[in-house]
Amino acid sequence: MTRRRRRRSASSSSDYGGYVPRQRHRGKGNRASGAANGGAASQSLGLDKPAAQADPAITQAERQRRAQQWILEQQAASLNVVRADGSKEQGGNRLAREVYVGNLLVGVVNAESLRQFFDSSMAVAFPSDNPFVKPVIDVRMSHDLKFAFVELRTEEMATAALQLNGTNLCGRAMVIARPSGYVDSIAVAQLAASKLAESERQHDQQLTTATDVVDRQPTEKAKSEQSPVESCVVCLGNLVTESDLVAEEEYKDVCEDVLQECSKSGQVIELRIPRNSMDANIKCNAFVRFATAAEAKAAVDLFNGRKFDGRSVSAVLWPEEDFDELPPTS
Repeated sequence: MTRRRRRRSASSSSDYGGYVPRQRHRGKGNRASGAANGGAASQSLGLDKPAAQADPAITQAERQRRAQQWILEQQAASLNVVRADGSKEQGGNRLAREVYVGNLLVGVVNAESLRQFFDSSMAVAFPSDNPFVKPVIDVRMSHDLKFAFVELRTEEMATAALQLNGTNLCGRAMVIARPSGYVDSIAVAQLAASKLAESERQHDQQLTTATDVVDRQPTEKAKSEQSPVESCVVCLGNLVTESDLVAEEEYKDVCEDVLQECSKSGQVIELRIPRNSMDANIKCNAFVRFATAAEAKAAVDLFNGRKFDGRSVSAVLWPEEDFDELPPTS
């Protein structure tokens, strides 16, 4: 009497293959025009070669990083040029050579008195062999004569003039500062250089992180290379579930199904499906010993990627010496 067993969804040969796209039908007009004019049209329009594709290694984030790096380099270079030109006489940005002078005594302090004050003060800090070349180029008074803008010969002179802030002129402490809108070229150049260095550091860190992730995650090819070159034992992963190992009847049905399927690849010597192991490499896996290594290799080709009871099975060769240490099928 044949024992009635529950029906399992063992795979048929149609389960082995991958996805096959359906055939796309072309229109009759396209076939006719392609047959008649395909060659000439392709050559005249240059369609015989595929268009050049962008390097797939350069991602969108990489292109943005390179663009940002280029902008920072250009900014730092331009500011360095401005800084170098500012050290020359009559050179550099005019705003960088000016100082704001406020809190002036109206009716007493004028452009000439300011010129004399700054000429004498800067002559001490910046002595010149030419007595006709004065530090002050221009003095522009406001309409109410309460403040003025003094243009000096170099940016260094303007920076030194800031030290005169609070100096009394005609009984009043002057307020000397940079004019509104002034940008320190040195500070900006340093900031641009630091941003560029930070961008490079982050990029190097991302590359290092990506390399570490790749190194920590071996590919399927690497995993297969770690398996024995030749063995008579096959490990079938994801073949059974924990519920299949609990009930005695379920466990026997699983063993019979595995033996039946494995016998299609060759002579099965022994089957072991550990039930109480806590090892993740052994738990819920089936280990089958075949008569020859060729039969074991055939079983790997048959089972790897195959669907068994709705689950995708992995099949690899297993060391024969490790098979003997597994608990026998109870």
